[in-house]
Amino acid sequence: MLNRPIKVAVYCRVGHPDQLAADNQVRLMRQYAQELGINDLSLYVDNGYSGTSLERPAFSQMNADIRADAFHAVLTLDYARIARSYQLFNQWTIAMREMGIRVMYAKQPDNDAQALIRQNLTHTAKKKKAFSD
Repeated sequence: MLNRPIKVAVYCRVGHPDQLAADNQVRLMRQYAQELGINDLSLYVDNGYSGTSLERPAFSQMNADIRADAFHAVLTLDYARIARSYQLFNQWTIAMREMGIRVMYAKQPDNDAQALIRQNLTHTAKKKKAFSD
C-alpha cells in the first residue's frame, strides 16, 4: 500500500483547435477523477495539437513535472490522447512504468489502478483523522 497522497496529472488533447471540445474533455476528466475520489490533480491541455508527435507544449510540461516527482499517476481520456502512433505511445508508457507512474484511461478503466487510488485515499484520510483527534 502507498503511504503518500496520490497526485494526478490529467492530460487532455484535441487534434484541431476547438475550445468547446477541449472544455468538454476537461469536464469529463474532472468528473471521472471525482468519481475515483481524486482531488489533488493538475490539468494539462493541448488544444489543436496532433497526436503524431510527443512534442506538444502541455504534454512536454507534464512530462517535465513528472520527472520532477510532482505526480504519481496520469489520467487521460484514452490512449489516443497520448499518441496516435503505437510506437510513440508504447515508448512513453514504458518510460512512465519505469518511473513508477501509473497511467489510467477513462474510456478503458483499469480496476487495479482505481482500487489502488481509492485504497490510498482512504488510508491517507484515516491517517489525517488520527492526527487531528
